[in-house]
Amino acid sequence: MNYKETMEWIRLSCTENVGPLTFWHLIHRYGSASEALKAMPDIVKRGGKSSFSMPDDSFAEEQIKLAEKHKASILTWEDPEYPSYLKAIESAPPVLYLKGNIHLLFKRNFAIVGSRNASLNGMNFTRELSSDLGKKGMNIVSGLALGVDTAAHQGALDTGTIAILGGGIDVVYPKENADLQAEIAEKGLLISEFPFGSAPAAHNFPRRNRIIAGMSSGILVVEARQQSGSMITANYANDFGREVFAVPGSPYDPRAEGTNKLIKEGACVVRNAEDIIDGLANYVNTVNAFDPKDYFPTPGPLIQGLAETKSKVLNLLSPTPIDVDSIVRHTKLSPAYVWDILLELELSGKLERHSGNKVSLKK
Repeated sequence: MNYKETMEWIRLSCTENVGPLTFWHLIHRYGSASEALKAMPDIVKRGGKSSFSMPDDSFAEEQIKLAEKHKASILTWEDPEYPSYLKAIESAPPVLYLKGNIHLLFKRNFAIVGSRNASLNGMNFTRELSSDLGKKGMNIVSGLALGVDTAAHQGALDTGTIAILGGGIDVVYPKENADLQAEIAEKGLLISEFPFGSAPAAHNFPRRNRIIAGMSSGILVVEARQQSGSMITANYANDFGREVFAVPGSPYDPRAEGTNKLIKEGACVVRNAEDIIDGLANYVNTVNAFDPKDYFPTPGPLIQGLAETKSKVLNLLSPTPIDVDSIVRHTKLSPAYVWDILLELELSGKLERHSGNKVSLKK
């Protein structure tokens, strides 16, 4: 991708209310990031919002300069180095920011996640397992959080580890892992979908978790409560058709609630690295790249009077996700027409997209 196109992809991906699926919808609808950017003001206006935030050329130029300053890379979905497993999911980030050994992208990735408040036994087990898997040729992917994530990265520093961040790759978080983050930038690879300078925020971490799951052929949860980021990551892995593994724990330990639940639901029990190698032996995953043409309907001309029927769609929505096909069937409107309405609602901040072709009103 040339310099100008990269700038346009950076701008569109950082525009207010444009998540990955919305990005692909805009590309599909308008043909390019450049044309989508031109159309944005009118789309937002039709959605009932008078103003919105859209980065200008100087923002994108600054991001490219910062990549050079930090000896980092900016990859778009169309670049050949973009991770193939990640490219297969519908919510794949259009733009990735990377620092470190980019050649690790071409090895097989396996994710290990778990509790921030991990037990000493859990961290020691993770560190040893991570080292063993690394020696067998796997990259270890995790989220650079304290506890299990930290141990997973430490065990694979010499063989290959990838840290997925919830902020910019130039932002140290958590501060306790400053040295580890620097080591991974030197020996492994840092990846984020957030531009340089982005501070970590609570809503960023579920997005980070989907990348951890999306990049990997499988995921191991070592310790996790039932309501935790690790369980969110495991759910993403299930959604993406990846193998899920878990380490069993004592029923008296709250940190084993999530892992024991995963095992009850069919996750592979892990005692050592061989359990993971055996569990992945017959794993077959289709890594065909996500194609917006297969997901979104063929665009039609913008229909006059869109606002008159918008209320018909809006009245069907609630904070509970609903399938878009159900909206199309109920309204008897054309799929392209419904998608245009949903696009306007989303870019005006009223709508949220979910996996499985579902949408809801923002809470």
